[in-house]
Amino acid sequence: YNTDNFENMDKPILIKKFDDVEMYGFRTIFEALKFEVGYDTNAKKPYYVLNNNNVLLDLPLFENKAYISLKKMEELGLEVYYDEEYKYISISYLEEIPSASTTE
Repeated sequence: YNTDNFENMDKPILIKKFDDVEMYGFRTIFEALKFEVGYDTNAKKPYYVLNNNNVLLDLPLFENKAYISLKKMEELGLEVYYDEEYKYISISYLEEIPSASTTE
């Protein structure tokens, strides 16, 4: 991964495989993209805030950390580019990302 474009990025992006799918630390990525994130203890799901609404996500947890796949990020309206050769990932969004709802 490359964090050159993330301002003040001081945390590494966690990477873990779940069912042979490489997944990435949800909180670090979404905070770097300037989203507010949290964990809903009642629903037992992580969330990010979009248009003043919590968007609950059904994501795998490992050691109290949520992980998200590139595919899930795309489904949420983020633009994801993955360079297989250099193992480089670029994640971005335009000024306004499409509306998203709670995922299952």
